[in-house]
Amino acid sequence: MLRTSNLRNFIFVALLSTVRLVTPTPAIAQGQSASGPAPTVAIIPWAMNGGTPSAVDTAQSALSKLFENEGYQAISQAEVNTVWKREMGMSIPDTTAGESDPPVDYPKPKDALALGRRLHADLVCVGRIRWHTKSVWVGLGPKTKAEAYVDCMLIDTHTHEVALEEKAVEADDTKVESGLETAGALLVSMYITVLSGGPKTPHQQKAAINAIALAFDPWLKTQARETKRIE
Repeated sequence: MLRTSNLRNFIFVALLSTVRLVTPTPAIAQGQSASGPAPTVAIIPWAMNGGTPSAVDTAQSALSKLFENEGYQAISQAEVNTVWKREMGMSIPDTTAGESDPPVDYPKPKDALALGRRLHADLVCVGRIRWHTKSVWVGLGPKTKAEAYVDCMLIDTHTHEVALEEKAVEADDTKVESGLETAGALLVSMYITVLSGGPKTPHQQKAAINAIALAFDPWLKTQARETKRIE
């Protein structure tokens, strides 16, 4: 039997073999200098349907990690929630809704912009994720399969524009999609968390990371084009 440390190393290498890694270049928000403070992002809590508690935690962590990899500092969730709920009178989306429950509408762009301006954030992120988990027969037995569907939006508080809007971005826990370099980086940094929980949880976690990476890929490519290295 493999020792625990050897098993974790094996899993780590297996994950690496499924994705190609890139080293993200920190982005500089409009109005920021290379030597100035890090740009900030306010993440309004996402509505989540059908996820286990650990899968929900992983999706939330993946969002924070995605922006961190791009050089953004996330404003504390407590501060975002206080302004959003107490000062603006908005509701905090449910993260414990069932798979069959109707999806919750995410915030309107004008409300997200108002929040960002109050918090002096450079970006505001809103979105939602829904999981569909099922058991399929493979070979001699059943296998758990999870799919994740993401809707998301990024609001640029400097230009007052929608910097990204993606709807119904779908990914599962097995396919290796093109453009999943970001998912690979997230898996490497979170692989201990991803490989935890009950029978459904690891599949939901990986599906969520893949769907989030695909949804934000257009914005990440824009960030890469706008950032130029001085040799």
